[in-house]
Amino acid sequence: IKLKNFGDYAHKPKVNITYEEGAHKPTVTISTQTATAAFYTLDGTSPDDSVNPALFSQPQWTNYKEPFTLEKSATVTVKSFPAYSAHMIPSDAVVVEAVRHEWQHGKVLGTHRAGLQFWYDEPDGAINMNVAAGNAFKNAGVTNQVNTQLKQRESKFVLRFEGFIRIEHEGFYEFHLTSDDGSKLWLNTHELISNDGEHGMEVKSGKALLRKGLHHVRILYFDSGGGNGLKLEYTQPDGVKSEIPSSILYH
Repeated sequence: IKLKNFGDYAHKPKVNITYEEGAHKPTVTISTQTATAAFYTLDGTSPDDSVNPALFSQPQWTNYKEPFTLEKSATVTVKSFPAYSAHMIPSDAVVVEAVRHEWQHGKVLGTHRAGLQFWYDEPDGAINMNVAAGNAFKNAGVTNQVNTQLKQRESKFVLRFEGFIRIEHEGFYEFHLTSDDGSKLWLNTHELISNDGEHGMEVKSGKALLRKGLHHVRILYFDSGGGNGLKLEYTQPDGVKSEIPSSILYH
């Protein structure tokens, strides 16, 4: 005999992080299915869920009631619990980073030249992000694009790019780094995107709140074998997405 709903899982909640126009503090919205309630923490912990906080008060959990805005960055951990049944099993945790973005100020350089500096190498043995971060290189120079066209053999190589991008209109920018295999992007010495690992063409994104001026960028890329590719795009404050144009790249 199977008792109805006994041992059923609550569905995972959905967590959405948004920023009102002109705001840099994150607003968190959580949605759940009917007959479940969402509970969350903001310190990255996932407290004991053996006691249902929807039925019995548990101070470690906060009951979600409406969208809320955070004053600082936080790791939001959310679970759905059955609102009425003691037999339904809580959902798995959904963990989302809610980032409060701070303005990053651009630099004014007295002398700068067009293009990014690059370093290319063809390492022996296993190739990964640690190898890409090394200082060895077979070829170096200046380029006006971020891709794999600088390769000198079909596979098993690494590329490093470094320089500045010029921002003309301040506001939120979202950067998109697509690669096969691994890649990383640093913006003003902060790791903004990690697309590490061996994988096919895959995109990862990261946001930044930028003032006008020159902003330092560093990109690492490796191909451990097989197909390869690399592309850097951005979405500007007006919502237009494109590859980063060569006209705003400097070193």
